[in-house]
Amino acid sequence: MSNVLIFHPKYELECQKNYDDFIKFAKNELRIFEDYEYNGKKGWTCEKWTWITARGRKMTVVHGIGHNGVHYTPYRAPYADFAKAYVRYELSLNHKESKGWTYSLQWLYKALFEQAERKNEFTVDVMDINNSVINRVEELIKA
Repeated sequence: MSNVLIFHPKYELECQKNYDDFIKFAKNELRIFEDYEYNGKKGWTCEKWTWITARGRKMTVVHGIGHNGVHYTPYRAPYADFAKAYVRYELSLNHKESKGWTYSLQWLYKALFEQAERKNEFTVDVMDINNSVINRVEELIKA
């Protein structure tokens, strides 16, 4: 049985490539937060990014689940890269005046994290979204 081929539908391969290209583009081409330093880390490797809005307000996005204003648990890979790519992409297109839109990343992470725990998996991946995850995100938002 050494010549068994594991079949992967073309749409799955194309979706994964598109996702990988998005992460690569955001990480290597977009320059926002490139020089930002926090807690001994710089740029992409930071778990927290801060910016000043056009109105002079200080905004901070944390790439993790906050327990209070200071303490947080960083997102697990590969979700962390997705979240960073999404934030970089959005802020490169539009200089946001709020950070409310980033809360969706936390709700999505929580739902994916719960799903990963049920499957006894350590990684949390946005590519694992399904109807159950979407329904759980809705429940989290309503709560």
